Amino acid sequence: MKGGLVCVMILTALVVRGYAVEYIAAVVEFQPAISPSPSRTIEDNVHEYVAFIESAKREAANIIVFPEYGLTGMVLSQLENYSIEIPDVGSGPTFNDINLHRLANAAREHGMFVVANVLEKSRGAANKTIFYNTNFVLNLEGKIVAKYRKINLFAEPLVTPGPRDQNNTFDTPFGKFGMFICFDILFYNPSMSTIASGQVKNIIYPTAWFSSLPYYHSLNVQHGYAVVNKVNLLAANLNNVTAGNGGSGIYGANGQVLNYYISGLGSSRLLVAKVGSNDPQAFRSYGLKGFSGFDNKKELESYITPGSFSATGYTVRKIELSNGVELKEKVCQKGFCCEFSITANTSNIPEVYQLVVYDGQGKVIPAVDMLPIRVCALMVCDSRGESCASRDILSSTTFQNISIRAEVKNGKEHFYRPVTLRTQLTPLEPLMYEESTSKDMRTINIRTSNNTDIVLFGIYGRSNGSTIVFSSIFLVIMAAVRTLF
Repeated sequence: MKGGLVCVMILTALVVRGYAVEYIAAVVEFQPAISPSPSRTIEDNVHEYVAFIESAKREAANIIVFPEYGLTGMVLSQLENYSIEIPDVGSGPTFNDINLHRLANAAREHGMFVVANVLEKSRGAANKTIFYNTNFVLNLEGKIVAKYRKINLFAEPLVTPGPRDQNNTFDTPFGKFGMFICFDILFYNPSMSTIASGQVKNIIYPTAWFSSLPYYHSLNVQHGYAVVNKVNLLAANLNNVTAGNGGSGIYGANGQVLNYYISGLGSSRLLVAKVGSNDPQAFRSYGLKGFSGFDNKKELESYITPGSFSATGYTVRKIELSNGVELKEKVCQKGFCCEFSITANTSNIPEVYQLVVYDGQGKVIPAVDMLPIRVCALMVCDSRGESCASRDILSSTTFQNISIRAEVKNGKEHFYRPVTLRTQLTPLEPLMYEESTSKDMRTINIRTSNNTDIVLFGIYGRSNGSTIVFSSIFLVIMAAVRTLF
């Protein structure tokens, strides 16, 4: 008894200090059922959620995460009919809303933390209805232990941004968690501010990510965030491959991709992984590897990734790769300099690789201006060097080593992440990322070894500016994108 008490005390101390202990995580890439009525849509999808919770329990999962807009699909109208009132933290396990009550019962029955995202309705000034994009967390007793309202909205014109100073963390017996939603990951608040104290070692990330090449593919963004911040990331994405939504994963604080799913087939998928384990193949014991067809390129053909690289405004340098010879190049733009060191084994297939450096206005999807970005990257291009970082360009060169180093002023104007991509739309492993400071300078290093099929390998820096809310312009672009396919 005394020994058990000591173990509990030690575990509690670790959690209080923010350390993650080993646990089993489940995320669901979910394709919502869309029924004729809003109430039936939510009811049918809650039924599927409960089934996934039961499946995750059979894999001994401690926590399960569902995606953004998973219960309704991407709702842009009829918000009143698709929304749910979410009581305050501490409420439960009994709820007036039947769907919330069913989820709470499932969490309690299966002894699992359940994280879901809903369109929340709340009462504001003069009893006016306000809508939020909200995560809520149910604990092992079916009680709400945390809520988070999305701050940085994207194509949600009728939704209100959440408070910038809200609490988005919660404690579990296996670690302290923070959470945010989709577009939030590209903004300092909350993606970086959540972990600034060093107490949060686990991040919950429901998303309905719209992938755009080359820098904003879903798995690319998820992996880069986990690598830089040395946190465990549980990313659950909405599945709608004809609109570019899809790509979910579980990532370790050591940068390892523990499990992931990306496919051109419209479907839901449960991913399970042991988090915090030193066993690099820990997830295999659960028999739920995310995707068994990574070598089947045809299966990915229907996964839409709009966007293309444009060299306009970039400093571009074509390079000649010789077998086993180390290439060293320094490329600069406006005082932003990147040093490249590359050693490759070339194949018989002629391939063009270019080094690109950029410091200026960014774009998140075609034709939509964004906050300033910085990029230094190696890209594969077509034989004319015109089309670059495209999943359609075959790359067979094996790189023994690639390293990129950039020095910037040690301010808070930008935060940096790696961007890596293969033709199969998966991130590169192994991937080493380091940041160091000396006096008034910050040095960023990224490197990999023994990799092939490289579409993109680089460093992406993003301004720490305020949120930008996209609405009508995004809808026009999305409509144009859909007419192309």
